[in-house]
Amino acid sequence: MGNTSGFPSSSFKFQTELNIKDYNLSQERNDQRFGHIYVMRSKNSSKNVLVKERPVTERPDELIRRLEVSNDYLLKIFNAKEIPGTGSYQVYFEDFATDLNSEIRRHLAEKTRFPEGELYAILYCTISALSALEQKGIAHENINPTNILKQSREVYKIHDNYLLSAHNTIYQQ
Repeated sequence: MGNTSGFPSSSFKFQTELNIKDYNLSQERNDQRFGHIYVMRSKNSSKNVLVKERPVTERPDELIRRLEVSNDYLLKIFNAKEIPGTGSYQVYFEDFATDLNSEIRRHLAEKTRFPEGELYAILYCTISALSALEQKGIAHENINPTNILKQSREVYKIHDNYLLSAHNTIYQQ
């Protein structure tokens, strides 16, 4: 297929710089949200970066528009790079501890309740992230407990369903 002209180049500005040379492939896994992903572990710390390969099916300007959306409660995308000659790109994004669905199941099994502060954090974080997407005219299309990712007790994030999802969204169809 060749290179897709207009794909984000090294001059594209991302929220956070990521030097992939500082990471080693730790494992591959199938995630219920993202499908097949690679887990890269930092050589210098216990930090992980996740990598998802996607075909270039959208226009490069649409991809750039999606990557420019920034919010503290959207899963952080560090970089996106084309894989030369393949018609695909890799998206590098932050790791997460678990998801809301797993937390709900844990609380049910332990017969415990969410603390009020954590419930507030879940709502606040999710609404803030959706607001950031709405301001850019972007629909997520799949908000459910599995897609609300837990970073810590106070921080929950959602991901950009369009860039990272393993399944076609209504928008893509």
